[in-house]
Amino acid sequence: MKLNEAILTPYDGLGDIKFSMTLEETKEYLRSQKIVFNIDHIPHKGYTPEVPWNIVKIGDSIKIFFAKNKMFEIYVLNSFQGTLSNGIKLGMTLKECLDIDSSLTFDDDSEDFESSQGYWIEESLVTNNIVSMAIFIKELLDTNTFDEWCLN
Repeated sequence: MKLNEAILTPYDGLGDIKFSMTLEETKEYLRSQKIVFNIDHIPHKGYTPEVPWNIVKIGDSIKIFFAKNKMFEIYVLNSFQGTLSNGIKLGMTLKECLDIDSSLTFDDDSEDFESSQGYWIEESLVTNNIVSMAIFIKELLDTNTFDEWCLN
């Protein structure tokens, strides 16, 4: 199965890419699968904690976020064809998503819908369809816990 068609599993990963993988392991895996990628580096100067991030970008559809060398979020958008483990996928309406997961609630700060099942989705205000999905490590749910995780 192509990575662009894989299943996003909250707190676990995307297909064979798992949150337990380091940046180097992820790059090795992508090279072994002949998947083209590039990396953006964000130094986070002046932020607390001041931990650099690397973002592995695969086409226009997958972004994998690392703090130091540790993976913490996978974000999909645009031409991603896979689904969340519960069947939610890009292009669905918010109503269809709520029929699958009634725990989805709107977060005013991040302007997305958050699920108690461990993912976030974003709706287009123009089409009312889902345009992005994100899964992450549990530590990301609490700022203090995530900051501590980043520093260790």
